[in-house]
Amino acid sequence: MSGVNDFLRHKSGLDPRLVELAILVTAREENCEYVWTAHEPMGLKAGLQPEIIDVVRNHKSTEGLAEKDAIIIQLGREAIGKHHASSDVAARALNCLASRDS
Repeated sequence: MSGVNDFLRHKSGLDPRLVELAILVTAREENCEYVWTAHEPMGLKAGLQPEIIDVVRNHKSTEGLAEKDAIIIQLGREAIGKHHASSDVAARALNCLASRDS
């Protein structure tokens, strides 16, 4: 897990806010209360709105969220929660996040 953490934090090129969102989605999908509890305040500090955290926490719809927020949540729900990301979600994530101007 430390390799993933290192990549997300230092090599992914993602904004720290999006890194925290990815961590929270993973924690929620894995039902890891310890990681959630540690990262919820970090997410808020990084600029995640409480409404977005609520979407993740309560498995609410991503409709109406910014594209990058929605795709990170959807990708995490599929890849971590279902162990398979649909080709549509994977392609949208690649298009949305590959630009590195997060």
